[in-house]
Amino acid sequence: MSDALRDRLAAQAKERGHSLHAEIIAILEGATGLAPIIPGTEVKTLAEEIAEIVAAKLRDAST
Repeated sequence: MSDALRDRLAAQAKERGHSLHAEIIAILEGATGLAPIIPGTEVKTLAEEIAEIVAAKLRDAST
């Protein structure tokens, strides 16, 4: 990640009272249409959900 992007995300996270990690997750959730993180949700579970969405979109695009 470039320093400029990290700085921009860090500033946005600070404005929203999030950690940088939480801000990145929130952006990914918004981009993928996933529900907001539920406390205790494992990152692996979210990654698997994202992978399934991407795989489905790739399948749809190839047909």
